[in-house]
Formats: sequence, structure tokens, C-alpha cells
Amino acid sequence: MLYQKELEKRQEFQMAVDMIRTVLVGIDPVYIDKEDLEILAAAQNISEELRYFANKNDELQKEIDILTENLNDGWLIYERTLYWFSSEVASWMDAQKNCEREGANLISAESVEEQLFVSTEVQNLKKVFWIGVFKDKGGTWKWLSGKIVSETYWNYYEPNREPNHDCIAMSFDCYYNKCWMAVKCDLPINYVCKKVPKDTWL
Repeated sequence: MLYQKELEKRQEFQMAVDMIRTVLVGIDPVYIDKEDLEILAAAQNISEELRYFANKNDELQKEIDILTENLNDGWLIYERTLYWFSSEVASWMDAQKNCEREGANLISAESVEEQLFVSTEVQNLKKVFWIGVFKDKGGTWKWLSGKIVSETYWNYYEPNREPNHDCIAMSFDCYYNKCWMAVKCDLPINYVCKKVPKDTWL
């Protein structure tokens, strides 16, 4: 009786392996002559790969849901990056805090094209907006990241030499694409948040 049961188990096992082999051979004919243990190992690897891609797909769907929600809430997208042009006003510091609550930062324009995109929106809205540039204690203009500003877009007569004009706003009254102006950091004005996408968006 025990021998019969053991024989049935072996037959069931072999049938299962043969079925797995058939599936694998359909994927790649190289598996047709592989040993049973190699077949099982290959099946396990494929199973782990499928589980990995299923998890990645779930992550991607979550990011798509977040992206869709942001766009529905008024964020704009340019070059796979999200931008929010606020309707409310705040000081430079409070504006940055508001951006952080949205998983973003005050904008840093990293290219001429990005600067043109933002300045065009600012001109269309006809308001003044904070961006993520400030003057450090040594008098050097820096981005929020701490990187020194190398490419500037100063408007006429800017940066001015008025005391405490240590933060940069973007004006809608521009000289070509040069819209930057230095103003007091506690001035309540609008602001632009920038949200850089995660890798799963790309």
C-alpha cells in the first residue's frame, strides 16, 4: 500500500514537471533536454521574475494615480516634471514650506528651455512668483540645493542693491526672457513649486 502511494506521488510529481517543461519549452526550446531539477530551478527563477515585474507594475500604477491626481489639481507638466503656480501668496520661506508639503520645492530652472516655459506661464498669469534662489550670508546667489547660480535671468536694473533684497522672484514684466528680480524675502507674493518625478514615472 505504501509503495503504491509513493508510486502515485512520483507519477504526479513527474506529470507536474512535464507540464512545467512544456511551458518552458514554449518560452525557450533550450529547456527540452534539461534535467528535472534544472527545470524546477528555471521555473522558480521565472516565477520570481514575474513577481518582481508584478510589484513594479503596482508601483507604476500608484505613481500614475498620483500623477493623474496632481494634474487634476491644477499642476502643469513639462518635460516629465510637475509645476504648480500658486493662487495664494506667501513669504519666500513659507512658500518653500508650502511646496514641501506637496512633495515639491520652489522651482529651480535647470535649462534655458525650462526658464522660458516658466516665464511664459508667469507672463500669462500677470503676477510675480517666488522661485528657489536666495542670497547666502556671503552674498552669493544659490539655488535651494546649495548649488551656486551660474546661469542668471536678471531683468533690467537687477539685481538691485536695496537692503535685504535677498530672495528672487520672477516678474511678468520681462525683458525678453529675463524676468528675475531681487526682493525682500518676507514679501507676500505667489510662488512656483516644482515636483521632480520618481524613476518609475520615466
